[in-house]
Amino acid sequence: MYVLQPSMSFAASDDLNVELRLPIRRLVRRAKIIPFQGATPGEMADMQRHLDLHHPSATLTGIGDLQVEMHSPQAPQWRWGFGLPTGNTEPNPYALGEDNKRHEHVQFGTGTVVPRGMYVWAEDNYMMSTSVSLPIYANSHGFTPPPELSFYAGLRNEFSSDWRWSVGSSMRVQGYGDWSGTRDINTGYAALLADVALTHITDNGSWHYGVMIPMVQELFSDGSDLFEFGTTFAVTFSPVWGD
Repeated sequence: MYVLQPSMSFAASDDLNVELRLPIRRLVRRAKIIPFQGATPGEMADMQRHLDLHHPSATLTGIGDLQVEMHSPQAPQWRWGFGLPTGNTEPNPYALGEDNKRHEHVQFGTGTVVPRGMYVWAEDNYMMSTSVSLPIYANSHGFTPPPELSFYAGLRNEFSSDWRWSVGSSMRVQGYGDWSGTRDINTGYAALLADVALTHITDNGSWHYGVMIPMVQELFSDGSDLFEFGTTFAVTFSPVWGD
């Protein structure tokens, strides 16, 4: 999975900053049939038809939900905002699968407005943050996204005036989503991750290089097809505008 996330931050007033983020995602999925010994051509054809309905190889690209966040410029910071339903959604894949109809499990958006709150506490050499998102209604397909909670704590310092480092750990917990009251088994997990990053400050802006390494993961439902976290690399550039 690849994500490009343009973002913009501006001062709405002396006491309020507004940040906008729009993720653009590209997912590459590969699936194939591994025939069992003695499989007949008819059985192979049945397996291929099943694969084509459920998890065929595909490259999927689309925008996610637009994130709007507001906060004061002073620290510590309370941040609040919401996700707007700009990403593409799909109808209930489980119901379509039971009817042997082609379907897609990957959702680029939630289809709902999702409120989110965050608190950031930072000092010169360390910082902590916690955030929670609480969906409150179902989308047009009957899907209610899962609530999510995250927590981060880390240390940071500088090598020089233009190079900084940070190291920390984050915990993420996702509850269950549901389809018209039926629990979605492909939601619900807990994960503990290590975060390491370098920041390079230049005259034109700052470059941030980060890596996230999963240490412990637990899926809440047996038989879940939920994607587990893999080692993730991130590169961020924040330009300097004006004088």
